[in-house]
Amino acid sequence: MGLVLKDCDWIVTQDPQRRILANASVRIADGRIDQVGRVNAASTDEVIDCSRKVLIPGLINTHTHVSMTLFRGYADDLELRDWLEKKIWPLEKRLTGDMCYQGALLGC
Repeated sequence: MGLVLKDCDWIVTQDPQRRILANASVRIADGRIDQVGRVNAASTDEVIDCSRKVLIPGLINTHTHVSMTLFRGYADDLELRDWLEKKIWPLEKRLTGDMCYQGALLGC
């Protein structure tokens, strides 16, 4: 069984040409993109109407400050500038590499 995202107004691809496809569909099978463009849905596929929708690649947030999990909830009642200048930056100055490593493990 697959999943068909049918009749998207636009599909923003990540292929080498970075094409943007109009009025196209995507079929996903076994956790992988199987077809893009004109798609032949199998009778067992779930089909979702994506007309009036734009399909974009998944976005990944890589700016997470995961090692700062150690400070989660600390002085979070302060305005940003006070929080940074009076609480967070003074603590960060005392962090060792191992503390950051342990904080990152905690955040995972």
